[in-house]
Amino acid sequence: MHLSELYSEASEEKTTSDEWLIDVEKLNRAFHKKKGDSFIVEGHLSHTLKDVEKVIVLRCDPNILESRMEKRNYSESKIRENLEAEAMGIIYSEAIEIFDRTKVAQLDTTNSTSEQAAEILEQFFEGKVKLDETIDYSERIMGWY
Repeated sequence: MHLSELYSEASEEKTTSDEWLIDVEKLNRAFHKKKGDSFIVEGHLSHTLKDVEKVIVLRCDPNILESRMEKRNYSESKIRENLEAEAMGIIYSEAIEIFDRTKVAQLDTTNSTSEQAAEILEQFFEGKVKLDETIDYSERIMGWY
């Protein structure tokens, strides 16, 4: 399930730049109405959902992430916001604050296609591989300022 499918239920308004202002509690309520027995949820706020078995944070070198976002025509401010969050590991940090660290893993997708990343995740959920990567892109920030 792509979490954006629930944004209209979890928000009462959008910003002037047409981005949803999400109420995380409403998002959780909408999620729990729709969830099934076993499935994968994808989205930037998926790490804020309650009662999940595992949280996998997909990471990417900010230099590569920038080119991916430019190809998708994201605004300069949106690109900068995402690059800074990635370099500082914000999503991973938030996830380990919300969940027990044993429920949270990271996967570096810098050199992977989406199909390759999906294959690794499938193997992870089948217990065939472990995701115990330490990922740190914080040094990238030094080149930006």
